Amino acid sequence: MKISDDTLEILSALEFPQPDRVVIAERLDARTYKRVNDVLVTLGGAWSKKDKVHVFAGDARALIDQTIDAGEITTLREANSELGHFPTPGPLAAELVEMAEVGPKMRVLEPSAGDGAIVLALQDKGAIVTAVERSPVRRGNLLIRVLKSRDQLAPETDFMSYEADEPFDRCVMNPPFCRSGLGDHLDHVRRAYGMLKPRGLLVAVLPSSIRFRRDRRHEEMRTWCEERGTIEPLPEGSFRESGTGVCTVVVRLEAPPAPRRASPRPRAAKAGPS
Repeated sequence: MKISDDTLEILSALEFPQPDRVVIAERLDARTYKRVNDVLVTLGGAWSKKDKVHVFAGDARALIDQTIDAGEITTLREANSELGHFPTPGPLAAELVEMAEVGPKMRVLEPSAGDGAIVLALQDKGAIVTAVERSPVRRGNLLIRVLKSRDQLAPETDFMSYEADEPFDRCVMNPPFCRSGLGDHLDHVRRAYGMLKPRGLLVAVLPSSIRFRRDRRHEEMRTWCEERGTIEPLPEGSFRESGTGVCTVVVRLEAPPAPRRASPRPRAAKAGPS
């Protein structure tokens, strides 16, 4: 069940008086209310006429946050290990690599390598790729079918624990659209950006919710991205090949130039004998 952006925006403004309770604070017309109510009920929220809230069996905020980032409900019914994982279609991977202006011999980071579509597109450009991946199954697939060398796969499985030996020229990524290990997609983008060389480029796919979520964290992330680059919507159906209609954007960020070294001050001439 795909959810429209205007409904997702209303979901992002819900209130949570208790962890298992949800309040629709905005005044909505009947048609809009029905759309929002349908989502809440499908997710397991039961309407309490007495308390005027939707009551959930568990943590409602986490469930709704995941729904907003996924942009649809069916994904939430998959195994937890797959939650928020949308494999990058080959043509999109190639497009992301072009946007990052990747060239031969560039050191490039792929912090959530998944099934390897972005890695393959990077290797086609002659890049030297470092890949990070949490899933043991996908790590094995990367080693057997994708990467040219075992040294290209980082030993760390959680990107938030990964420490690079030296900065990267580029980063191209499609992180999971939810919390994965020690961080979520927003944390992954910030961390990857900090690993770039001066003037390095980062290109990342993010859920469209980055453009409209109203909480402080997303507003700060939106401003942070716009100060460093651009946020542009990807065409509808960009992930159809992966079996989902999730709405996404692409973020392109540039690291600042290296700071200029101050010119040494000329030494004052020593006074000679008068």
